Amino acid sequence: MLSISKRIYTQALKIVQDLALVDNLENAGDVYFVGGLALNLMIKRDIDLIILMDKLCKEEVYNSVDILKRHPRISAMVFRSRLAESDVLNRRFYVHAGYVDKQNNSWTIDLAFWHKDSWDPGKTRDLCTRLNYLKNNITPKMRAAILNIKFQLQALQKEGRQNTITGNMIYDAVLHHHVNDLKQFLAHRRRLDRNKH
Repeated sequence: MLSISKRIYTQALKIVQDLALVDNLENAGDVYFVGGLALNLMIKRDIDLIILMDKLCKEEVYNSVDILKRHPRISAMVFRSRLAESDVLNRRFYVHAGYVDKQNNSWTIDLAFWHKDSWDPGKTRDLCTRLNYLKNNITPKMRAAILNIKFQLQALQKEGRQNTITGNMIYDAVLHHHVNDLKQFLAHRRRLDRNKH
């Protein structure tokens, strides 16, 4: 699993370079990689970014991704929005792009555009602090446990036997609740669900 994750991570970095993602998006705003790529804990061919913009509007989003849209390896691009007409700061724009690599593997690139003022400096600090904390505190044993749980959950989800679980849920369980495998993780989630009621 470690070797599979490392291979996916290495391929993802090549795609980031091929698309010049940071260079092409930083004109729009502050660019942050999140998810598995940010922590080198990838199990799927997907790349997630958040872009915090000074001026968030449809035209600015379209302009920022136009050069990506014209890249020969981009197979598709879909735009979504969550508009709050009376509250500009709570608008969201999302771009989902398909990318086909040289080995003909399909990738998903998800871009989330937020207004910088809706994501206050505290949240930005929290995001960076959390990513740095995880990077600095995940031991090799924890990394193996996280990837093992992720891969097994992915298999269960494909079979329709497990609801969506976020990466943060897994990281928290392994780092702070001494969870080492899928059985322990599912038991941990059941305890949390019971405590909610």
